[in-house]
Amino acid sequence: MPVCLSGKDSYLDLRGGNPKLPVCPACGIILDPYGHGFPGKAKPKYDLSSTTEDMDLVSPRLKALLEQQCTSPLEFFETGGGYFVLRPGRSVVLDLTELNPDHAALCKTCGKLMGLYALVIEPKVLPGQTPIGPLDLVRSQQEFGTLRQRNSVLIAGDQLAVALKAERMKGVMYPT
Repeated sequence: MPVCLSGKDSYLDLRGGNPKLPVCPACGIILDPYGHGFPGKAKPKYDLSSTTEDMDLVSPRLKALLEQQCTSPLEFFETGGGYFVLRPGRSVVLDLTELNPDHAALCKTCGKLMGLYALVIEPKVLPGQTPIGPLDLVRSQQEFGTLRQRNSVLIAGDQLAVALKAERMKGVMYPT
């Protein structure tokens, strides 16, 4: 059964303050958060961590393991510190009906939710989608958080989660 993964908060800023990124003029959501580089020289003490921008930051060690083991497409964006921002290439739509999510309205200009909050512990995927394989790493299509701190949920197949635990990847948090 797939599991949600998250990284410990590193409190690192990968873009150096408040750079001028393209945002929706109405709601302020960053329109292309992965398309503008990550020049920050962050070197966290974890293999998987979360940045102030709510990006998933991976160490070279975790990147190598994912490239070797993972069967689904992954994107890695290099940072100025030799670490990598991770974005799984495949997304799935989660069934949030039982979670009673708290959300803000849709922006009339960009069409994105201006905020979504739900505690996803067991990822339930809506029917009709390709199943998450045992060595896959995917992301939720829904982005959780608000404005400049929005991120998808990382979802790992059960065998990939076992491999991460076996390698004792620092900072990887599993649901309890």
